[in-house]
Amino acid sequence: MNILVLNAGSASLRFEVIALTELRNVSDKRKLVSGMVEGIGDKATFSLLKNKETIQQENVAASDYDEATRHVLEWLANDHRQDGAYQIEAVGHRIVHGGYRFTTPVLIDTDVIADIERLEDLAPLHNAPALECIRAARKVLGPDMPMIATFDTLFHQTIPQHASLYGLPWEIARRHHIRRYGFHGISHEYLVRRY
Repeated sequence: MNILVLNAGSASLRFEVIALTELRNVSDKRKLVSGMVEGIGDKATFSLLKNKETIQQENVAASDYDEATRHVLEWLANDHRQDGAYQIEAVGHRIVHGGYRFTTPVLIDTDVIADIERLEDLAPLHNAPALECIRAARKVLGPDMPMIATFDTLFHQTIPQHASLYGLPWEIARRHHIRRYGFHGISHEYLVRRY
């Protein structure tokens, strides 16, 4: 199974296609290709990476994340390797802030999109671009393509309540869902699992 992973924000869109032999064994994976579109909204470049080093680069039109996502998907569909084009069977989207609404990865549907929209103010440089990528991918790949959202705030959901609270009146914190959410949780979880 080939999974496309998209990570949008801060004027860039990073992508990887990962081949999994078994969904239950995510450690048994291999990276097929990775790259990025940088300078979205300005002078954008599309780069292919190998071991985090740029191996190919070209200027592209990417005035927004929709256009950047479409470029990546078109490249993946048209880049014919010896064994054919990259056949994407699922898409994973990294979303920075899941707020109090998301405590696990979720299958993306219209309700999830609406909930992520409601959280845009918590991470405007990342959640809004991620939504553009989700919408563009759904348009190009169709509504039947399985898409999963995972949130950088998930790892920190297990912070004990006494450590997650700020020094605010309890009623205000509870009413407005003010707590420590933590960031870079996907990286933290990866490191914890490695160690």
